[in-house]
Formats: sequence, structure tokens, C-alpha cells
Amino acid sequence: MKNKPWRFALQASGELEIFLYDVIGEDLFGGTSAAAFQEELSAAGNLRSIRLRVNSPGGNAFDGIAIYNALLSHGARVTAQVDGLAASIASTIIMAASEIAMADNSMMMIHNPYAGLVGDAAEMRRMAGALDNMKKSMVAAYQRHTARSADEVSAMMDAETWMGAEEAEDAGFCETILTPEQPVAMAASIDLSRFRHIPAAFAARLRPHPEGDASQLLLADREKKRLQLELLKRL
Repeated sequence: MKNKPWRFALQASGELEIFLYDVIGEDLFGGTSAAAFQEELSAAGNLRSIRLRVNSPGGNAFDGIAIYNALLSHGARVTAQVDGLAASIASTIIMAASEIAMADNSMMMIHNPYAGLVGDAAEMRRMAGALDNMKKSMVAAYQRHTARSADEVSAMMDAETWMGAEEAEDAGFCETILTPEQPVAMAASIDLSRFRHIPAAFAARLRPHPEGDASQLLLADREKKRLQLELLKRL
């Protein structure tokens, strides 16, 4: 797992600790693909328990659903902990856990899946149908924890709902609130521009880790490369 802002760590207790501190899906700048995740999970061998720790803005919904299913079908007892941010499809992935904990200063966000597409009307309609089916899968995942109806969850996704730990607990999206010894800083390099309703208090926390955490530096480097590529496209 060298040079990746996500890693698998087998503890002395036999528990596999997974740090999902990255965007979901892989592009030119990195990310966590479902294929890479499954490869690492298989390489870990037989496990009795998995602890998933998350600080991710989400990403590719199809990769996310595949990761969710890999955890759900694994056989080990899975617990999840939101260290910083579990947004978009990252919030769906953690629903594979039997118990979800959130740091008291962390956030969760749920919204509708979307996709960028170039094509004719028929292709657009096919994609709309695929997104509708994806949303049904995500609603079903959320209902593994929350007692809210499918219509209520769907409405929350329509509204792009941001929840602090207490709000998520009240809504049934997590079971436990933790007080971390040292809060996880939100990386300024994480691209949240596609989200519409980021709470001001949360946006103010977007900053590099004060000690130059390796995962945050990697994310910053990837964002720099992305911006360079955008500039090249405009030349």
C-alpha cells in the first residue's frame, strides 16, 4: 500500500483495520478502486473482524457499491468509524458495517447519485434509468441502519443532507458518537465543489493537516496535477 492515502493494516488482535482516506474510484491522480480494494481484502485472508475508518468525499458510485457489497458479503464482523467526512457514496459504503461510530466533530452527507455523460437522447435515458436503480440500492443500504422510510431517505438524498454526528445518530445513520483524542483535519485539497449545501461551519474546517499527514499531502499533490491538466486543456 505504499504511496496510497488508503491502507489495510492487520492488527495484533487479528482485526483488519482499513483506512479509507481517499476518493472512491480511480483516475489519473489516484483514488480507491473497487478492484484494488477487493484485491487487498482477499490478500488479508480469513478474518473475524474488520474496522473501516473513513475520511472520504465519495466519488464513483459504482465502485462504491462494489466496495459496499465486498464488505457486506465478506463474512467478518464489520464496524465503521467516520474520522472526518463520509460523503456521497462513502456514506453508503459504511452502511455495510453492523455498527457505525462517528467522531463528534465529523460529518456525513447523503445525496442522489449523478453522472456526466455525452451522448444522444437514448443514452441519456438509459443513464437516467441506471441512476434511478443506483439510488434504490443506496436507499436500501441506508435502511440497514436508519428506521426512516424509503421515501424519507429519498427526500433527504434529494436535498443533499449534511449531518453532524448528533444529527446522524438522531436519524439512525450511526449508533455511537466518539470524542477523538486528536481530531482528523479535513484536507483543503478535497474537491467539494460539486456539492450544493456544504454547512459553513464544516467548510471552515477544510485545511491541511498541521503535521503534514501523508494522506493529506498525497491528496494535495493529486489536486495540483488535476488543476495543471485543466489548464492544459484550455491552451
